[in-house]
Amino acid sequence: MDLTFFTGQVVGIDTSNKDSRGNNIPIVFVKSFLDGAVLPIDWTPIGAQQNMPMVGQQVLYYRMGTYDTRIVAYYGNNETHIRKGEFGLNQGEAVLQSDSGLGFFKAAQDGSVEVVTGDAVSSLEGSSDGWEVKGPKVLLETFGRCSVTLNEDGSIILQRTSGNGDVQSKIELDTKNNVSIEAKGNLVVKAKQILLDGEVFFGPGASDPIQQVKFAPVVTTGPFGTHPLDFVTGSPIVGNQKVKAGS
Repeated sequence: MDLTFFTGQVVGIDTSNKDSRGNNIPIVFVKSFLDGAVLPIDWTPIGAQQNMPMVGQQVLYYRMGTYDTRIVAYYGNNETHIRKGEFGLNQGEAVLQSDSGLGFFKAAQDGSVEVVTGDAVSSLEGSSDGWEVKGPKVLLETFGRCSVTLNEDGSIILQRTSGNGDVQSKIELDTKNNVSIEAKGNLVVKAKQILLDGEVFFGPGASDPIQQVKFAPVVTTGPFGTHPLDFVTGSPIVGNQKVKAGS
């Protein structure tokens, strides 16, 4: 049985082609450099090397007697997307990239790996120093409906939601450097010392900016407090109408 190799050029691709049993078998149309005939060749790669060619690429294919023709390799087209030279691709390095130039995976000389989007805006890089993620937005989410979101505007949200999307607990850092904590359950803080440096407002509705005017800052009493006690009555200094709580 004769085995003959030929070369040609991809002139068309039908990714929706189906065989007589309804199986999706893409067809690559190759124009032979030998006689100019256009051959429909089944696209039958192995699972580990699935790359769909592009129109304009050159092809090496073979025919075994009168049996089916098979493609061996593709060459050429989109040269600008090939990473050449000292900084593009060095000795021993490997890159997997779509021939349209959108997105690539690189294994570097130093053992690091990098995944980059086609516009080079977002990347994931792993090295001996750890993992580094860069992009306008980073979202980590689990099947347990827990998520961490790092937004392009600098805000950060850590939250857990219910099955219907209601927030169960959340910590948020907004763009104005405010930090808010929300929880359907209790908020428990345990420490050797708890230091609050700033005005403190508390009570139902105190977190609502509109309702906040109904509350006054919490103050301290005692000999060294901001509102010392009246030694006769034991209350903060008489006449201070804003005193809502004392220590």
